Formats: sequence, structure tokens, C-alpha cells
Amino acid sequence: MFPLLNDAAIEEMLYDSGDEGDDNDEIDTDYFIEENPEHSSSSSSDEGEENDDDNIPLSMLAGWQKKPFNGKPLPEDAVRDPGDIKTPYEYFERYFTDELMEQMALTTNQYYMANTGIQMKPVCSLLDIKKFFGIHAIVGCIKFPRLKMIWNEKYRYDPIANAMSRERFFLLRTNLHFVDVTAVNQTEEQTKNRLWRVQPVIDAVRKRCLQLPRDAGNYSIDEQMIPFEGRCDLKVVVKNKPRPAGLKNFVLTTSKGQVLDFEIYQGSTTNLPDSEHFGVGAAVVLRLANTLPEGSFIYFDRYFSSLPLMK
Repeated sequence: MFPLLNDAAIEEMLYDSGDEGDDNDEIDTDYFIEENPEHSSSSSSDEGEENDDDNIPLSMLAGWQKKPFNGKPLPEDAVRDPGDIKTPYEYFERYFTDELMEQMALTTNQYYMANTGIQMKPVCSLLDIKKFFGIHAIVGCIKFPRLKMIWNEKYRYDPIANAMSRERFFLLRTNLHFVDVTAVNQTEEQTKNRLWRVQPVIDAVRKRCLQLPRDAGNYSIDEQMIPFEGRCDLKVVVKNKPRPAGLKNFVLTTSKGQVLDFEIYQGSTTNLPDSEHFGVGAAVVLRLANTLPEGSFIYFDRYFSSLPLMK
């Protein structure tokens, strides 16, 4: 039978082996940072007490060291001069021009008169439309449980309440239109373009996007959700999206994320001439890539990929 090995027998075997050990096997105590010397002295003196690992500093267990942070220099072209930075309102004016807002005021007056038989008093003007959009911009940042609370005596918010009365705001909100619905065949327009009621706004924004400079470089095509929780036949719900509910929009962007072109998906009436031959995904690439200069690189995922497109 083999003799039982106790601690004393194992210790004797190690001493008798004559192996002095390897320097690499020794623990480098200088590697650890002693953040709590009182803890180490008390634990060494009390041999009978069990060591509580929860009280040991994490830096001693992980072997962390405090070293100065030395950042790497950025490439010269990593940060570019943005040039002249405009105010948010100046950028807004580039997309929503006075001409577009005057058209909104005109069609709003026409819609009100067609429904009531009388003229809106006072007549909706360019200034009214600007105030109306400005109020919505503020409301998007400052939340109220109910819009009417803005004009409430107890919760009154002066930047909005002083700009427009409550009755005037809701009057414009109810009658706001972008096209003269009395001058078109609504059924026919609906079959051609399901977004015909807001098409002037879409065209104005897209016109400005097409005016942005574009050089031969790297571009991306992908789908984007326009958040919307209201009533709309085109509203879809796409799971695993940051904003799952809204309108699906195909966008062309630069490598910096700037939108250069877009096409809102509206089913069979979407402006994709090549969809019958290449499918929706490939047709989107062909549609949005038309305005890019020769020599550009376009990146997109497998949803837009197909063999006919690559040929």
C-alpha cells in the first residue's frame, strides 16, 4: 500500500528534491498596488481568522495598475473644419422656404373656405405658418401631458402662449393643408401617389438634398424609419428597430451620415421604375445612385443585393 501523504510528507519531498524553483514561478509582489495596508497587516497577524475575499481591494485581485493615459494622435483628415455653422432656424429655412410656407397658407385658407363657406378670420398668413411650425418644434422638446395646458393659467408657457392663442393654434392644426384638395380628383391621385397630400413638402426637402455637394467617395444606402404614431395607411411596424413604428424610408447618405436623397416606401405606388425587373431592393439602389458622380463606392446590405444588380 502507498503511504498516506500529509502536509509534512509533501514538504519533505519538496526540500529533498533539490529543485530551487524557477524565478518565473514566484509572484511579483511589486505588480500589485497596496491600496489598503491596514488590511494586509491585520490579515497576516490574525492567522486563525478566515480570509474574507470580499474585503480585498479589486485592484489587488485583478492586478490593475494606475498609469497615465497617453492618447494616440488623430490623423490630420479625421477632424475637418465645418466651415460657417448656421443657426438651427437658418438650416430649417433651407428646406422649408418662404415660398413653400406661402403655399401652405394659401391651401389652408382654401380648405377652410371649402368646408365652412366663409373666409378664415384673420386670414392664414406666412407668419402664422412660421409660428405654427415653431410651436411644434418647441413642443417636441418641452413635453406637456396635454397641449391645452400650455395656455392654462396655472401651467402657462409664455414663449408659446404669447406667440399664438390656443384657439388660433388648433384652428390652423385642423385645417392645415399643402395642396388644394378641391382642384384634384382625390381617388385618381390616391392610386398614383398615396402621399399626394404632402408631396409638395417631400419635393421641397428632396430638392434641397439634391443641391448638397457630392464628390466621388463612399456612400451608403439603407432603410430608415420616420417615427409616426398617428393614422396613416403607409405606417409599418418593423421589429428590432430603435423606432419600430412609422414610415419606411430608403435613404442615400454620405460616410458622415448626411442625407443626399431619399424615397419613402408606399407599396406599389413607390417611384421605383426598375422594380419589376430587379426587385424592390435593387431598384432602390438604381434609383438613389442616379445622382452620384462616377467613381463613387456604394455600400448596402444583402436586402438590396441581387445577381441582376451586380451584373
